This record gives sequence, C-alpha cells and structure tokens, in this order.
Amino acid sequence: MSSMLVEMKGRLVEIVAAKPWISEGEASDVSSKIEETMVWLDKQVAKQEKIGLDEDPVLTSTEMLNKTEAVTKLFKKVTEKKKPKEKKTPKGKKKEDSSEDDKKDDSNSNDEEFTDL
Repeated sequence: MSSMLVEMKGRLVEIVAAKPWISEGEASDVSSKIEETMVWLDKQVAKQEKIGLDEDPVLTSTEMLNKTEAVTKLFKKVTEKKKPKEKKTPKGKKKEDSSEDDKKDDSNSNDEEFTDL
C-alpha cells in the first residue's frame, strides 16, 4: 500500500504539469490526502509490530481498503478531470464587429479630409 501511495504522488505531479486546468488547490488536496494516509499507515504498522501474535490486529485489511479507496477516488476525480471547453465567439459577431470598425475608420478618414480644407 505504501508503494502505491508513493506512485500516486509521483503521478500526480506529472498529471498536474500536463493538465493546467487542474487547480493548485485540487492538487494540494490530493497530495495532502496521500500524505495523511501514508502517516496513518506508518503509525498503524508501528502499532502492529509492537503487539504480540496472539492479540487482535491493530491494522486490518478492511481499514486499509477503506483508506485506499478514499484516496484513489479523490485521485481519480482530480486527475481525470476533463479540459473545460473553450468559449467560442459566434462567427457572425466577429464579422459584424470588424465591419463596424471599418465603418468607423471610414468616417474618421472623411473627417480628416474636411479639416484640411
């Protein structure tokens, strides 16, 4: 499990670099969740090593599964975020705007001709 978390953290850096639409806050949330899970795992493993073989386990596979599912779900949610669609300006608007600018330019050039007289 620990190696999986380290791998996720490494992949997160690569994915965020490749997908600029993932906010720094989202990446930070995933990274902190991974760190939190790694700390939890280290503590649980240390506790498990201290108890005897005849005692109930401190670290169970169910707990590990629940923790990894939570991290994996957040990781996938952020890293699989699709690129937002770019807003397209209507083609008709561009043509109208440019023709209005041309009309303004024409009217300004006429004014200049009259001022020279």
